[in-house]
Amino acid sequence: SSNLKRAWCGSIISSILEIIIFLEKDDVNLTAEQIWQLKDNWNILIWYVSIWEAETRRDYWDDSWVDENWNLTSNAPSWLDEKNPNWDSYKVKFWEDWWKNIVFSRIEELKNAWYDWILLDVVDVFDYWKNQVDDSKKVVDADDKMIEFIQEIRNHVWDHLAIIPNQWFQLVEKTWYLDLINGFLTEDLFSLDNKERSESDKNWQLQYLNKVKDAWKQVFDIDYISGDNNLVCKYYDFIKQHW
Repeated sequence: SSNLKRAWCGSIISSILEIIIFLEKDDVNLTAEQIWQLKDNWNILIWYVSIWEAETRRDYWDDSWVDENWNLTSNAPSWLDEKNPNWDSYKVKFWEDWWKNIVFSRIEELKNAWYDWILLDVVDVFDYWKNQVDDSKKVVDADDKMIEFIQEIRNHVWDHLAIIPNQWFQLVEKTWYLDLINGFLTEDLFSLDNKERSESDKNWQLQYLNKVKDAWKQVFDIDYISGDNNLVCKYYDFIKQHW
């Protein structure tokens, strides 16, 4: 019956989900023993690092940087930019050394923490800077600056951690870029707002994801499906077909 199939799909998907994504260290405070217990269950431990926004809940944040209306004050560092209206975070000039050093220091903590992967969110933010209407804020080589940043991150983690960038599809056509990364994360590949995407939408992403797969890199997808078992089953069939 369709009900049995839905139950079977849910059971299978639950059994193959072996990936745990942890947020930055301010969100999760695990001991070395707890980390090893998770790894003993064959989980892949992924550490999330935002490289494009400064988040107000992180330990590097200084409340004096903004006023009561969330506007930047004279105390704000030069690398801090406007607030993200959807989150308690601020865009950053990711190419400035002060911000890079914050990211590097957080990465250094991971080398001895027994994590497997590091997720870089979101590397295609260079569009924000490259497409600024205000010429005084426009950074025409923002994409090159992001590539340089990822290369520096690669140098910092070396073989200790595998790197997963979140999106920036077109760059996977570059062989040298694939050499920098170990995997690739996309979101909403199959569905959007709990509805299946069109074939053309899915195929647009797949043309790039297949290049990642052909280079023997891991492909990760996060689809936000809620309360629709039929859609979950279709998603499972889709993933089984392509991977």
